[in-house]
Amino acid sequence: MVEAKIQEHGLKKGQWIADPFLGTGTTSLVAKMAGLNSLGVEAHPFVYWVAETKMRSDYDLPMLAENVQELVLRASQTCKLDIANVWPELVYKC
Repeated sequence: MVEAKIQEHGLKKGQWIADPFLGTGTTSLVAKMAGLNSLGVEAHPFVYWVAETKMRSDYDLPMLAENVQELVLRASQTCKLDIANVWPELVYKC
């Protein structure tokens, strides 16, 4: 939908798009891929974090996956955690 609206409004590289209800950042991500600048506003800190993380595209995914597996292995050997009711309800829903 975002791509269709960009085309419908004839937006070109370097122009701006605004999203006053950023959510998880899909509009900003599509804008970035189209070479547009974007401005998004999100009030919820966790949802903003998701959007900010989503906007990073310079990850070495194989290395990241390897590091996560190593972290999980070490954590499981080190301690047993009960994470029930530790996070806000929205985190569990997501």
